[in-house]
Amino acid sequence: MTTCTQCGACCASFRVDFSAREVDTEGGSVPQGLTVEVTDRTSRMRGTDHVPARCAALTGKLGQKVSCGIYEWRPSPCREFEEGSDACNLARRRHGLLQPNPAISPTSAAPSIVLREPQPGDLGWVVQQHGEIYAREYGWNQSFEGLVADVIAKYQRDLQPDWERAWIAEINGEKAGSVFVVRKSKTVAQLRLLILTPQARGLGLGGRLTDEVITFSRAKGYKKVVLWTNQCLTAARAIYAKRGFTLTHSETHDGYGSPQVGETWELRL
Repeated sequence: MTTCTQCGACCASFRVDFSAREVDTEGGSVPQGLTVEVTDRTSRMRGTDHVPARCAALTGKLGQKVSCGIYEWRPSPCREFEEGSDACNLARRRHGLLQPNPAISPTSAAPSIVLREPQPGDLGWVVQQHGEIYAREYGWNQSFEGLVADVIAKYQRDLQPDWERAWIAEINGEKAGSVFVVRKSKTVAQLRLLILTPQARGLGLGGRLTDEVITFSRAKGYKKVVLWTNQCLTAARAIYAKRGFTLTHSETHDGYGSPQVGETWELRL
């Protein structure tokens, strides 16, 4: 019996999004009845965005004996998930299963996470990650990548270092995420370009980057932090809501190649 058939923590910890082409009704193998549609190009395993999360395909009791009802037909994120990885160990910790019995592998060293200022090449990397990740996961076109490039160019060109800042996150020396804060007015800061690579998800890093923006904004005397996002970005919205941001406005738009619902959120400091 392998560790995974005794554990199951990953199936009860992380949101699982994947290309809609992997669903059986679109020519793939994942049973459509166990998925929910996120966009016309992205599907999600049912139950993985619930609180608490638990994939609808998971059966059994965590830490004792579990199984995946669609193991042979599971989506690509599940196939790529590695036993003993940082994300695996994080899921085990969440459920008190880091070493549930002698058969469970010992923990690896905790990942080294560093937040630092951008260096040459980092700003281009931020644009690239936004373009690639949102195209792959949400089907957005290059107009979104162009928007991000414009935001980055303006940030660098008009940077006010006393009032604005950016953070690049690294995990074990590899770039893993970013966030920016810019001066919208004398009293209002704007959070921009929060993103994590898929490998960095589930480690609490998105929340940590958001907290850096809030702490910086308070220290600079801003009275409010605002941000603009899209309704489909449920993980980011959950981070904002948990920190006290409130939704103040929403409207539909046709950006990025498909209809979207844009949202404005704000946090009073």
